[in-house]
Amino acid sequence: MHQVQVLERFIQKYKRSIDNLHAYGYQTKETASVRNETEPSNTSIIRAKEVEELLLDQDVDMMMAATGGDFLFDILPHLNPSIIQENPKWIMGASDPTGLVYPITTKYDIATLYGENAVITTQHLLPICWRNLAILKGDLVATTQLSSRMEQPPFFR
Repeated sequence: MHQVQVLERFIQKYKRSIDNLHAYGYQTKETASVRNETEPSNTSIIRAKEVEELLLDQDVDMMMAATGGDFLFDILPHLNPSIIQENPKWIMGASDPTGLVYPITTKYDIATLYGENAVITTQHLLPICWRNLAILKGDLVATTQLSSRMEQPPFFR
């Protein structure tokens, strides 16, 4: 019963997030598995096909991960690299979606955005999300740098 309640809360929070994006004028398109009440939402092969369908869809300008989690890594062997390379799109997500955005950027030299997942935009868009959405609209000039609680390791200085 506990898992059902968690999934129900997730679906409600996700719906509020999508409604919030719509209120800001963004259109959304969901894959068939997004609201499935199982974890993971579908087989890795089906989830990989859903990602490929979004990449191939000319009406989709960017992909935003619905949430983080533990299962994105499972789809990587099932993704067709040619579809990724020949259909570059902005992809945004944080946490588990790093397993997708990082290799797309580093292996295929396609820009991605590390930022919010859709489920985080429940009540308002956070500054990082506003900045990422501005980049998607072509405003590539950063006006401020987000502060970090962590100091850079010496290797990066």
